[in-house]
Amino acid sequence: MISEYDKTKSGKKHPRRPSSLFIPVIAVFASIALLIFSFYGHLVFRKTIVSQFQSHQLTIAKGAAHAIEGLFGRLTDEMLSLASAREVIDLNDPNLHQRIMDFYKVNQDIVYAGYRMNDKGVLVMMYPKDPKSLGANISKQAHVIKLFKTHRLVVSGLFMAVEGFNSVAIHAPVFNNKRFVGSVATIVKIDRISEEFLKDILAGRNGYAWLMDEDGAIVYHPEKKLIGKKISQTNLFTPSVRRELGKTVWRERPASFLLGGTLFSVAPFKIGSNNWSVVISTPYTDMSQPINRNWRNTLLISVIVTILMLIGGFALMTEAVKASTLEREKGFLEEKVGLEEELRSSRDKLDLIVKTIPSGLFTVSPDKTILTWNRTAERITGFPAEKVIGRKCTDIFVGSCMAGCALFDAAGPLKPSIGRECNITASNGANRILSKNVDYLRDAEGRVAGGIESFIDITDAKRAEQQKMKSIELQKEVEQLRKMDEVKTNFLSMVSHELRTPLSVMLGNLGMASKGKYGPLPDKFAEKLKVVLKRGWQLNELIDNLLDLAKIESGRMELDRQSIDLPSLFEEVRQEFAEDLEEKHLSLSISCALDAAMLEADKPLLRHLVVNLVGNSVKFTPENGSISISSFLSDGFPSISVKDTGIGIPENETSKIFDHFYQVDSSSTRQYGGTGLGLAIVQEIAKLHNADITVKSKLGEGTEMIVTFPPRGELFPSLGGSPMDEMEPKTPIKQLPPELASEPKAILLFDNDPEMLTTLTEFAEGSSIRILFSGDSRAARDIIGNDKIDMIFLDPANTGPDTAEFLRSIETPDSSFSPHVLVITSSPEATRDIESRFPQIAAFIPKPLKRSQFIKILKALSF
Repeated sequence: MISEYDKTKSGKKHPRRPSSLFIPVIAVFASIALLIFSFYGHLVFRKTIVSQFQSHQLTIAKGAAHAIEGLFGRLTDEMLSLASAREVIDLNDPNLHQRIMDFYKVNQDIVYAGYRMNDKGVLVMMYPKDPKSLGANISKQAHVIKLFKTHRLVVSGLFMAVEGFNSVAIHAPVFNNKRFVGSVATIVKIDRISEEFLKDILAGRNGYAWLMDEDGAIVYHPEKKLIGKKISQTNLFTPSVRRELGKTVWRERPASFLLGGTLFSVAPFKIGSNNWSVVISTPYTDMSQPINRNWRNTLLISVIVTILMLIGGFALMTEAVKASTLEREKGFLEEKVGLEEELRSSRDKLDLIVKTIPSGLFTVSPDKTILTWNRTAERITGFPAEKVIGRKCTDIFVGSCMAGCALFDAAGPLKPSIGRECNITASNGANRILSKNVDYLRDAEGRVAGGIESFIDITDAKRAEQQKMKSIELQKEVEQLRKMDEVKTNFLSMVSHELRTPLSVMLGNLGMASKGKYGPLPDKFAEKLKVVLKRGWQLNELIDNLLDLAKIESGRMELDRQSIDLPSLFEEVRQEFAEDLEEKHLSLSISCALDAAMLEADKPLLRHLVVNLVGNSVKFTPENGSISISSFLSDGFPSISVKDTGIGIPENETSKIFDHFYQVDSSSTRQYGGTGLGLAIVQEIAKLHNADITVKSKLGEGTEMIVTFPPRGELFPSLGGSPMDEMEPKTPIKQLPPELASEPKAILLFDNDPEMLTTLTEFAEGSSIRILFSGDSRAARDIIGNDKIDMIFLDPANTGPDTAEFLRSIETPDSSFSPHVLVITSSPEATRDIESRFPQIAAFIPKPLKRSQFIKILKALSF
């Protein structure tokens, strides 16, 4: 058989029209196929871009919904906690206002105010106070009616507050012994929440976020005039779109869809029993522009190629039969080149889009081999594309993300998924949490040709959520510790007032009785009375130690730095123990090195430390023993030593003697009494001064306690370590002249405790001193106006708020009248408060007041 080419070469000419017409026909069909293929590629491109955008949009909506739901969850927890607080249950509790104010200050950026409503529906307390709302009766409001019916926590729907803004109310019921007594409530500013979680959300160029409730009402919208209206009552979108959107909201599940030219993502969440939804709507035109641009370019190239092919085909018809074969091959070649160029152009554009989208994206073949790997995937995982492409995806995704990698699994095909969370290990070893979307890639016939997977890094969001939960738990722990500290403070206040005040009266009367003030006593009874009196003072010492130790450990002890003359301090301590030393025939010597005669410290605390150490030595040193107090420098560190010839401490007990309530001999028949708190207080005082304690003891031979202080300027490091100003020590009362004035004097007792009046009257009996008494500040001022008062005694714990008012009323700097004011108290808090505001007070005297103290005070003030 002879080919047409051969025939042409042999010189035989045959009509070429049928063959020439076949070429343009092929060109036409090839152009149509090219257009169809371009259109299908365009559809795949559009579907991929829209799917990725919707997934990203839904993730943002879910995040905003979760954040708003979490915020309301925290508020409801705080409201329930507040409703159970003791101060909130009683409307007359003086701390009610403080608790409501504390709640508001913590949440003032999102709530308008805190309220306390009684069981009639009346707002009886509010902070910040608003005259328009305080006292209002809100019992007719729907959520309040629901609260009265259920007696359970109620979260209202959206409503316009009296103050003129959209809000949601939270009411937590308050019960008193299971009886409903009202609620604590707050109004959440929806505008503030929307601004924080929704206002800045952007999707595309024109997309935005808004908020709807389950009834289709708009809770938040960038166009404020739409807030509060149902979507069916607005001109947003078309009626069919509004109906379909309402159906999606009522289904109460996340969804993304395209309606009426708008891309919607809906993320529902609950606030109390109400269902709300975060909606993000983006005009499809935001996505369509790049898609349409790609389609126009593809179509333009296809048309150009088609025209060229047709021109070439028709040109062949005019060519000679000799060139028909060549022209036909040229036409086929041109068609192939055009198709390859078009495909290459489309592929390059698609690659550029895939590389630059904000989600990690890759594709795999059915055998899990990675085919593409974009830049975002490189950034999130740390694996560059050149080291990933060609490898199995299970080699890269080591962790929970490995299962079902790109929907291909040994167990069989999986279903496409959206928003699945899993963990991977990045190239640097860090654990990352991903939210991924997976789907199949199909060819033109619909067969699975591979898989496509996109993912975003939600590690920071998850950690932020965990940190927020930890913050909430920490806040609860802080609140619990605050309550415990409050209980401790109340207990100490009770001990101070309820024990020391009556004990003061008891010891005063027992002391006067033992001195024969109430008549002669039988010898045996007098001896027993001395024992009772001694035990009473031991009990008073225990109370003092407990209060001092609690105050030091609580951190409320403030150091008053001053330069202290140690020889004078040691002499004061020796005078205090004079009777005990004489009773046991003990000698006490004092020695101070010249370079260690002064020490910078808090004088009352340092004196307490030395008294406790000397008291310990006196207790455990047998009769005819010796005790020495000395100060010296040890390697430049000032030190105080208290040494005795007592019974000593066993070596295995040395490390325990500073424990609270510890006794070397803890049996019920032990020879030596005491509370076991003295050395514990010594240790706490030493810690406050940044000092160390060294114990040297040998059983049966004695003990030496050495307290070593930091060098000058380092005792109070919190104050910068600067040298302290030299201060003249105040003259102790015991060193005042013994003479008393003989002319008549008057003392005013401003106190509502009759027992204190009895004590002072008995102390002053037989002298020229008159005792005047008043428990009311006005009556006390009348006494001062009608009589010349030389001295005023008062107890802030008994007179309460009247104390400050009374002290201000008697401040007369231009008058010759200037009575000495003395405060008798067992409350450190009241002492600090009065001392800071009224420096004219002459002295602060701890309870119980002793007769010897009373006499020394009179001497000190030249009375």
